[in-house]
Order: sequence, then C-alpha cells, then structure tokens
Amino acid sequence: LLPIKQLSQITGVHWHTIKEIDKRRLRQVVPPVKWGELKQLVMDEFAIFKGHRYATVIADAKTHQVIWVGLGRSRKDIRPFFKQLGENG
Repeated sequence: LLPIKQLSQITGVHWHTIKEIDKRRLRQVVPPVKWGELKQLVMDEFAIFKGHRYATVIADAKTHQVIWVGLGRSRKDIRPFFKQLGENG
C-alpha cells in the first residue's frame, strides 16, 4: 500500500526491482482483456498531480474491468487505445 519510492527507501531494494515485482503480481491478479467480447465501453478522465495533468481510463461497461489508462484527455491522447482495439478486435 506504500508508494514504490517509499518502499524502496524502507527496504533498500532498488526502485526498478520493486516495480518489476509489482508488474508480475498485477499480471497474475488482473485477468487478460477479452477483446472479442467487448460490446460497450465506458470512458472517463481524472485529474492527476493536483489537477494540472489528466489521464483517461477506458473500461468494459459490463464487467467494469479497466482495459486501458493513458495520460491526457484529448482525442490524440486516446488514439493509441483505438489503434490497439482495432488490432485486437
């Protein structure tokens, strides 16, 4: 539940090592996206860094599974998701 930087300082383990462990854990816990079963998507944006920067999250409307998160909130910023959707859909 701690930020990676703080966990690294407490344990003495390098930041990149902790990040890699967290990525492996997430791959085990988060199910893969079933691209062929996506029928309806929901999209929202949220502020990061006290409202000076934004990110966009896209999820499956039926299961609420987060499919994609990207920095920014413009059309240009979310194009990579739709490119990926086209490749997998």
